[in-house]
Amino acid sequence: MKKGTTAPLRFVLLEDDPNDAELIGLTLAKDDLEIEWLHVATESDFRAALASAPPDLVLADYTLPGFDGLAALKIALAERPDTPFLFVSGSLGEERAIEALKSGATDYVLKDRLQRLPAVVRRALTEARERRERRRAQVALEEQRVLLEALMDSLPEMIYAVDTENRLTIANRALLGTLRKKKREEVLGRRLSELWAAENVVDMEAQAATTMRTGRTLTDQER
Repeated sequence: MKKGTTAPLRFVLLEDDPNDAELIGLTLAKDDLEIEWLHVATESDFRAALASAPPDLVLADYTLPGFDGLAALKIALAERPDTPFLFVSGSLGEERAIEALKSGATDYVLKDRLQRLPAVVRRALTEARERRERRRAQVALEEQRVLLEALMDSLPEMIYAVDTENRLTIANRALLGTLRKKKREEVLGRRLSELWAAENVVDMEAQAATTMRTGRTLTDQER
C-alpha cells in the first residue's frame, strides 16, 4: 500500500523487546507501507488492542514473559477470526512452526530473516482481502437467490429448473402445491417424474432435456 493513497494499515504487534519491535517497524516502513502500530507486550493490552478496532494484521513473537504466541493466536482467532496472524520470532523451530500453522496462524517469519517480512505481510493482506471479497460476493448471490425465490413464489404459474440429469434445482411454491409438498428440500435433487403422476410429465422432462442440450427455449423448439 503506497503512502498517501489510502488510510494507514492498522497493525497490532505483540512483542516484549522494544528493539525488535523497532526493527520490525523499520523493515516494513522501507517497503513503503504506511502503518498505524499498536505495540503491546501483555495479554491484557493485547486483548484491548483487538477490542478497540479491527486490525488489518497481527504480528506476534512466539515467546513472551508470562504469555506465549499460541495463547495470543487463540485469542485472536476468537476475537478477530478474519484478521491475518503472523508469527515473527527468533525461537520458532520447525515443529513449533508447523504447530502454529496447524493452529491457525497465517504464516511465520524468523527474526534473522526479516527481509522476508514485507512479502509475507503483503501476501497475507492480499489473501485476507480476497476472502472478504468472496464473502461479499456470496452474500450478494444469496440475496439475489432470496429475491428471485420470492418473485417466483408470488406467481401462480409453476416455475422450475432442472440440471443436465433432469433433477430439480429450482421449484416455486405453485409447483410445491401441485406436488403436495411443503418444503423445497422434498423435491430438489429429484426428477419431476418421480414426484408427479401427470400424463404429460415425461414430455415435460423431454422438453427440459432438449432445452438443456440445445440451449433453445420451448418456444423456439415449437417454431
